[in-house]
This record gives sequence, structure tokens and C-alpha cells, in this order.
Amino acid sequence: MSRPQDQPKELNPTQLIILTFAAACIAGGLLLEIPIATHEDVSFIDAVFTATSAVCVTGLVVVDTGTTFTDFGKLVILLLVQLGGLGITTYGVVFTSVLTGRISLKDRAMIRDSFAHFGVVNFRHLLYEIVIFTLLTELLGAIFLFIFIPHDGFFTALFHAVAAFCNAGFSFYRDSFTGYRGSVGVNLVLVWLIIMGGIGFLTVRDLRLYILKKIPQISLHSRIVLLVSAFLLIAGTFAVLVFEWNNALVGMPIKEKVLTSLFQSASARTAGFNTVDLTLLSSSTLLVLIILMFIGTSPGSCGGGVKTSTLAVMLALAKNRSLGRDEVFLFKRTIPKDIVSKALTVVTASLLVVILMSLLLTASEGWGNPYTKMPGTFMDALFETVSAFGTVGLSVGNTAELSTFGKIVVIFTKFIGRVGPLALALAVGGEKALHYKYAEERVMVG
Repeated sequence: MSRPQDQPKELNPTQLIILTFAAACIAGGLLLEIPIATHEDVSFIDAVFTATSAVCVTGLVVVDTGTTFTDFGKLVILLLVQLGGLGITTYGVVFTSVLTGRISLKDRAMIRDSFAHFGVVNFRHLLYEIVIFTLLTELLGAIFLFIFIPHDGFFTALFHAVAAFCNAGFSFYRDSFTGYRGSVGVNLVLVWLIIMGGIGFLTVRDLRLYILKKIPQISLHSRIVLLVSAFLLIAGTFAVLVFEWNNALVGMPIKEKVLTSLFQSASARTAGFNTVDLTLLSSSTLLVLIILMFIGTSPGSCGGGVKTSTLAVMLALAKNRSLGRDEVFLFKRTIPKDIVSKALTVVTASLLVVILMSLLLTASEGWGNPYTKMPGTFMDALFETVSAFGTVGLSVGNTAELSTFGKIVVIFTKFIGRVGPLALALAVGGEKALHYKYAEERVMVG
């Protein structure tokens, strides 16, 4: 009796998401390298670097977007940012569901992994809702930006609206939005777009249903996201204001100081725009921005980082363990142990990625030089690494000067930050449950 041939192993949803992101980065790099996309020659590594920044919604660039790329090149970047913001697979599932009228089990799993792990029954309706909300919000933002900045044309306004909502940080302006830091309208529109794209679609959906009285209260997840996001925004604004009052903000009117601090606090949570020269900031402020970039936005959003809800679970874990509790309580609810374990794994893996990539970047950019000759290398490398991992795009100005190896390190860091270190580990290693237990033995800690 002949043995049946082994069937090819199907990709799981996590592997499929990672492969589509990788393919988009390579394809985008090839498109950005062709002559009609640029005004000058761009190397393949720089083209892939730019495409990866767009797909991974990270505003780090090695060439100036506004002057290097033609209208075609800018359109390619815009489309890559839009695809990367919601996830390439999202648009694929929407297109398939429109043609076939149904969503497969694998597609449902991808949606669940990308946007909503619980509380959703009608996946097709959720997808349509997400796409329509995204496009309408970006269009409204573009209209308002065009009103406040009419001289640069509607395409410029649309590009920046999409970049802000998708938390991408790409800008046609060489100095980002420093020329508009005194404009209340520009600042508030951009901050609004950043927040809408960063709190997550599940939270936006909860808020809408709650306002329309269709649900009695918003979910625990959404309450955590809103509370932590508000706290980080206010705390970040206050920190920048205090640390830079007599430094980078000196000489500005009070209104401009507050606007600049608010904008930088919101933008550091993965948006990547700036209204002040980051090289003028003090080390204490840079450290605050690093913390905000590492935390990032919220699950199911366009941004990166370890996420606000992860931070809340970790703080709740520390509090409850210090009180001798086995369970983790948050807002009079018990957090499941698998969620706590996942939060701990995400933070641990993220820290390891940041440490490893910072080490590689520091070595590549400061090789063979003593600390006294290059005293800022470590801070530059750490800031660049966290910015890439958190898919932010802020830089203290050394991105364009990176070596080829340094650019490769940052490319991988951006990619890992977008797909998530835990997702990458699961895609490579698989989700194999252990059905055995080793003997216990105590160790000393602390």
C-alpha cells in the first residue's frame, strides 16, 4: 500500500501577515528605485529603507522625501503608508469578501490577530467599518490641513493627513512641522489624527457605540487604553514643558511652548513628526521621548511599541504581586493569566530586541573609536533603535549618515517593531503547547 504524499504545510495567519509585510517592503523598494520615482539616483538599500519605513509606518528616512522623490515616488510612499497602516492583509480580505461575499476561517484569524481578539461576531462588517472610518478620517484631516496650509496643494495635505493617521511620520518638509509650531489649527489637526490612528479601532468602535447609547459601557480594554493614553499625553506634555522651558522652548510665547510640548508628546507615541529641533533637546527630554516611543500606541492601531494596555497589565501585575496576590486585578476585573503571560513576554522580548539592536548599531557606527571621541554615539543609537522599534520615525539627525550595516540593522528593527517580536517568534517557532512538567527547584531572586 503506497503512502500518501505529504501535503505542503499551510502558512498560519501570523506567518502570512509577516510575509506580506516583507514582500511589500521589497516591492516598494524596487518601485522607489526606478527612474520615474526619483529626481536623483537612489541606492537599492536606501530605496528599501524608505519603503520599509513606509510599510512599517516609521518616518525614519535616509533621503529627503520632499526633494528626492517625484510625484510618482511620493504616491508610492503614500500607498505604502496606507497599506502598512491597516495592514496589507486587511485590504486583501476586504477585496476578497467583496468578490466572494464571505470571509474564510483563516481570514477571520488574521483579522482577529490584527485588530480584535474578542467581542466581534460580524468580521466583514468590522472590516468595512475600519476601512471606511480610516478613509473618512484621513479625508477630513486632509481638508482641514488644506484650509490651514493651502499654498502647498491638496495632495500635500492628503499625504500628511494619511501619514499622521497611520502614525508614519513622513513629511515633505525637510524640518517636519517646525515651521508651523505656532499654528493652533495645524497642531490640533495633526494631534487629533495621531490620536485617532493610535488608540485602536476597537476603542474607537466602543466609543462610537457608547455615545450612540448602543452599549451601556465601554469595554475594560477601551477604558484602559483611554486612561493610559490620556495619562501619557498629559505627562509627556508636562515633562517636555518643564525640561525645555529654558532650553529648546526659550524665547517662545507661552502658547507656542504649550503647543510644542503637546505636539511632541503626542508625536513621540509613534507618529514621528516634530515641531522643534530634536538636537536642541536636553538628555532628560530625550529619555522621556524614548520611554514614550517604547510604550507606543494601543493594540489594533496603526502604531507600534509594546502598547498601552501591555503597560497597564504590567503595572497591575507589579502592584498585585507586591500585595501578595496570585491573581492580577484591574478596574475590579481579573486579568486572565494568559494575557498576563503575553504582556510579560512582549515586554521582555521587546527589551531584548532594543538592547541587541542598540548594541549592533552602536558597534557599527562607533567601531574603533573611544567614548571621548564620540560621546553621543550611545544616545543616538538608543534613540534611533527605540524610534525604529516603536515605528516612530523621530531622529536626532544621524539617520542619513548611517553605514550600510547600520541601515540594515534599522530596517530589521523597524520590521520587528511593526509585526511584533512575539508574532515573529510564533511565526518562526510555532505555537506548540507543552504537555509535561519538570521537577521544581527554588532559586534566589532580588
